[in-house]
Amino acid sequence: METPHKEVPHKIIRVGSIPKCDFCPKPGPYDFKTQMGPWAHGCEEHWIQYRAAAWLGLGLGQFWFVA
Repeated sequence: METPHKEVPHKIIRVGSIPKCDFCPKPGPYDFKTQMGPWAHGCEEHWIQYRAAAWLGLGLGQFWFVA
């Protein structure tokens, strides 16, 4: 089975499992720095709402996927 994502260093990362969003019960594939300062795992909705930067990268955030 082919994965819908390809790894991109510091942006899109393959992991063994996706944690729960820190703000709701949905899966949280985004690992990101928040506007409030700390890092969080979030669903897409909460990544958009609380992200410190509008893009992903080293020191900003990553999208995680399970392969």
